[in-house]
Amino acid sequence: MVGNIHLISFLNFFQVAVKRYNISIDQNGQPLGFKKVSITNAIVGFAENQHNDVVCLTNLTLSDSLTVNSAIEYNLLADKEWINTKLTVCDGIAYPGFPEWFDHQKNIPIFRMGTIASDPRTDYCYQQDDPVAARIAYEGFSSGGSSGSPVFAAQKGFPVGDGLQAPEGFFREMKLIGINAGHFHSDKGHSGISYFYKSSVIKDIIDKMMKK
Repeated sequence: MVGNIHLISFLNFFQVAVKRYNISIDQNGQPLGFKKVSITNAIVGFAENQHNDVVCLTNLTLSDSLTVNSAIEYNLLADKEWINTKLTVCDGIAYPGFPEWFDHQKNIPIFRMGTIASDPRTDYCYQQDDPVAARIAYEGFSSGGSSGSPVFAAQKGFPVGDGLQAPEGFFREMKLIGINAGHFHSDKGHSGISYFYKSSVIKDIIDKMMKK
């Protein structure tokens, strides 16, 4: 389980309260609702850079003997090399979330779109004295309820089969490139610029936890 540090309430350090979680689905894969649950006995992993607002939880024990099934495979995470070589400014992204306008009947998120605004090869800082962290800025309207959302880089092109030719870089697979974290304000409200932390941070935390 991956989230933002600022979203997690640590009770006795290793007890995490989760406000909302889909419990079960019907035969068509539609969620049947939610209830409040608590997570205990979690093994908690953080990034080496404390300014990366990312936390990973494993070995979860849920109240009422519930289980969590991961919908995102580990190999979908983009590593640092992928981000540095295949992601660029103005690339399209998509992120699900639970802002005010999510589907309240079915308790399912809505997707929003955006475009990469800062150079992915660098660590974006809004102010001169900002602590360095693995952030990327994007043009998009992240809002309350979108923190902790996975951020995906949209697929480019399509796989080329036998007998077909395409220039190098024509096809790029979809990847999870980060975890949404927040947005910047202006004098008139939302600046239109939001930011996320790179998936390479998530991958590094998971890899470190798996070695223990």
